[in-house]
Amino acid sequence: MQIGIISMPDHLLPDHFWGDKEVTTIQVTGPGQVVSVDALVLAGTDIFALQRLLMSTGLLEPVLTQVKKGIPIWGINAGLYLMAKHKSDSSLSSLDVMDVTAGRDGLEGKFSVSLYIQAFGFEPVTAVFNNPAYITQVEPHVGIMAYCRGRIIMARQGNMLASSFFTEEGETRPFNYFLQMIEENFD
Repeated sequence: MQIGIISMPDHLLPDHFWGDKEVTTIQVTGPGQVVSVDALVLAGTDIFALQRLLMSTGLLEPVLTQVKKGIPIWGINAGLYLMAKHKSDSSLSSLDVMDVTAGRDGLEGKFSVSLYIQAFGFEPVTAVFNNPAYITQVEPHVGIMAYCRGRIIMARQGNMLASSFFTEEGETRPFNYFLQMIEENFD
C-alpha cells in the first residue's frame, strides 16, 4: 500500500505517525505521482502555504480528479480547510470537495487535549493542535467523529476524512482508521 503525502512544510508528519504498519509513503511533488498512490494525506499548519504548494506544483487538478474517483484522502488541519466546500474566508478556494463549512478563528495556539473518539475505542486519544482549522457546519450525510471546545474537529464523508489535529508519539489509532478506509476502497 502506498500513501502519497502532500504537506507544508515537507515531512510534517513524524515517523511515529505511521506506527508499525507496512506502508510505503512518498512525498508527492508532481502531478504524475498522484495517480500512482492508493491514498493521499494533505497536511499542514499554514493554509495559505499548503494552497500555494498545490497550485505551484500543478497538484490541485490531479488531486481533485483522484478524490472524485474515490481515492481515500485525509485532510489534516490546513488540509481540512482546503477540502471544505465552504470556508470562513470565501476568497480562498481549493479542492472544495467535502460538504462542510470550515473556520479558522477561535482555536489559536498550540495545545493538546485528550479526546474520546468512538471509532478509536474506549481509551482517549491525545490530540495535538497547532492553530487548527475546524468544521463549523456539516451536511446531513457527513459523519461527525469528534468535537473539541464546541468545534467539530473530525469528520468523514465517504472516501474523505478530515481532522484538525495531529497525534502524540505512539498514537496510531487515527492512522489505523485511515488504513481501514484505504482497505475498504480495495474491496
